[in-house]
Amino acid sequence: MKHSLFGIFLLVLILGLEGFNPKEASAEQQSILEMYAISHGGSTGISPPLGATIDDQSFGGGTAKARLRFETAQDAGRLSLKVWRRVRSGEFVFALLVFQIDVRGYDDQGQLVYSTSPEPFSFGDSASGFWSANLEDLPPDIQKIEIVFYGNYE
Repeated sequence: MKHSLFGIFLLVLILGLEGFNPKEASAEQQSILEMYAISHGGSTGISPPLGATIDDQSFGGGTAKARLRFETAQDAGRLSLKVWRRVRSGEFVFALLVFQIDVRGYDDQGQLVYSTSPEPFSFGDSASGFWSANLEDLPPDIQKIEIVFYGNYE
């Protein structure tokens, strides 16, 4: 009787863990630190070049700042991303941890035409820091670009 109960317990445990993928679970649990979207109307081939800038004075609701610059042209687009903070001597601030960054570009039909994930970054406890990424040669038909930073302050 003891052996059959143990066998049933082991079978239930194995079946329960079979569908568990720790990588998927951690991706689902990542919190969005900040999300930005820039879009424009019209057809990229007909519209004049576009330049749009977002300045965020409280990146992720914390002590860092961010600047995003999206530019379109007839032949290609480009995206500049910057995040920084300056911590004064003796000032205590939490570490900024960015685990993942997703950049997605969509055409006027809502179809994904560009996707990349720049390298993540972090600024330590009470530490200043600077991070940037310049993405060149984006498809000229991007009508909407979304940038999502996953992470937290801790």
